[in-house]
Amino acid sequence: MMSPQETFEVLAKQAKEELEALTEAIARKRATREQASRQLESLRGYQQDYAQMLQTEMTQGIVSAQCRTYQGFINALGGVISQQETSLAQIDLDITQHQTLWQKSYRKCQSLEALMNRQRQKQAVHARRLDQKLSDEQAARLSAKSRVIH
Repeated sequence: MMSPQETFEVLAKQAKEELEALTEAIARKRATREQASRQLESLRGYQQDYAQMLQTEMTQGIVSAQCRTYQGFINALGGVISQQETSLAQIDLDITQHQTLWQKSYRKCQSLEALMNRQRQKQAVHARRLDQKLSDEQAARLSAKSRVIH
């Protein structure tokens, strides 16, 4: 059976591992978010470029089939942009959820550290009392021997 100190140490180790895993997961999510954000900006740039090209072509004269092709591509980009925005919102939600879990895990680690410190202090007090008791008993024996000898 484990002592309370050993139990706290095992729990603290597990909590620290959980905290590290959450820290890594948040870092990965943030990197994914950064990549998704760059992709979104690229898509918006493409959409804007094609809209400007369509505008230019329309002022210079464009056949209707080519105009529909431009408009279809711009609309398709709009759909992809919408999907990317949804994906980005989901990533933001995931990050927020992971941060909440990280905060809970951090508080758990702090609580376990506090419990371990209290347990160590309790053990130290107990050890000092035991040492004092042994010292007092030894002094009493020496005192009793010296009275017998005198």
